[in-house]
Formats: sequence, C-alpha cells, structure tokens
Amino acid sequence: MGSGRYVTPRRIQMEPPAGVMERWQPELDRIAPRTMRPTWLRLAWLPGYPWQPVERWVIYQMVPLRYLGEWGPGAAVRDSLLHGPDPARVIGFDTVRMKLVRHGGPRPLVDRWQYRLFRETGAYAQPLWVVQGSHGGHKRAFDDVESAISVMNGGPEQPPAPGELPYAEPDMRTIAKLRELDLVGVFKDCVRYADMAKDELDRWERDRTEEMRRQLWNWLGSQVSESLTFTRAQIEEIKEHAVPAPEPDYERIEEEFITEPV
Repeated sequence: MGSGRYVTPRRIQMEPPAGVMERWQPELDRIAPRTMRPTWLRLAWLPGYPWQPVERWVIYQMVPLRYLGEWGPGAAVRDSLLHGPDPARVIGFDTVRMKLVRHGGPRPLVDRWQYRLFRETGAYAQPLWVVQGSHGGHKRAFDDVESAISVMNGGPEQPPAPGELPYAEPDMRTIAKLRELDLVGVFKDCVRYADMAKDELDRWERDRTEEMRRQLWNWLGSQVSESLTFTRAQIEEIKEHAVPAPEPDYERIEEEFITEPV
C-alpha cells in the first residue's frame, strides 16, 4: 500500500480532511458516469496503518465483481472479498521485530480499505491514482509501456508510493489527467503493436509511433517529475560525451583461451 517501509507505530489521521470528498467526487462522476460505464471512479481517504502511515487521497477504479472473471487472480480477489475475513483481523504488526505478522489463515489479497469499500459499494476497489505532490498526483502503478517510456526518459520504473510525496488535494490537473485515460489507453495499444511488428512498419507508421511515445511521456512526465533522475536531454548529453570503451584485444583473448590449461 505505502512505500513498504515501516515506522514506529504512531497515531494516524483516520478521518478525511473536510470538504474534499464533497468538492471532487462529483467531478469524478462526470468523467465516468455509472449509467454509461461498467466501472466508475471513487475518491477515498487512505489513512494507512500506524506502522505504515499514508494519509493521502486515492482515486479507485470501482470494478463490479462480475468483471473479475471466473478463474485466475481476479476470481481469487472476488472470493477473498466475498468470503474472506476482514484483513484488519488477520494482519498485525510486531513492534519488536518491526515486521508484519498474520493471525492465522492465508495473507489477504486486499487491504482493509479495499475490503471496507467493497462492503460499502459491492465493487472491487482497484487503486488507480494517488493524489500527492505538486502536479495533481500520479498513477498508482505503471504498466509495461508506461514503465518503459518513463525509464527511457530518465524517470523511475514506477511512480512514488502513497505517502512519499507531500500531501495534496485533487485539483483540475488531476481531473484533466484522468480525462485523458481513454486516449492514453489507445496510444499504449498502438505502441505495443508497433513494438511487436516494428520490422513491418513503414516510415510514416514509425514516425506516428514515436509521436505517440512523446505524447505519452508528456502525460507521464509531470506525474514523476519530482522523482526524475535525468531528463531525456541530459541522457542524450551523457551519451554524447561518454568516452567509448576501448576495443577488445581479440588476438590476446584468443591466445589466452587456447593456452589456458584444461
């Protein structure tokens, strides 16, 4: 849920800051109206745990259970929501060894906040967006295309964990990024296809794919700008001034290989 690092347990803010839900949930409802889409967006306060504080706003994609499938991981999540115990009763924290402990049974496939949202809405709460930092927030996790584009441009393989950037509330930048998700999905499908069929593309198709990559980075870049290691321009500068590795002495290597004792 959070960064994976544990702290000495402390009191966390369980109650959400006032007025935020009332202000921004209607905006999310306009992006994904429940009367027009099978899934919808839900803003929720994520306190975290005393040993792993988060205290950030998270936007979940609410998925009806019938879309989780009959087999595989989705079915396991559905069964955990329907029949599993409240994760709050299963997971605890050992303050001496500073590690999670289970009070019997398998490790839950959802956290206590997803479990509670399911009890409230009847849908699986898939974390989509974390509102933190100074640019309207970022995706909870990058997929394969997003991760590759971020790394190629000097960004991190994955966005910051909830709680790693300063507290923020949703704003119109958050809404604008979320409104672009459908187009982002189309671009990513095109990039995946181009990567699989790159030997078959003509120049126009390759140029269009590169333009899509650039636009995807425009969408991703502001999400991770507070975590960037190098910009793309800096990477090109490093490559330009890099000292080339010396050419290997193949004759010496071959001679050493032939004369090496068996």
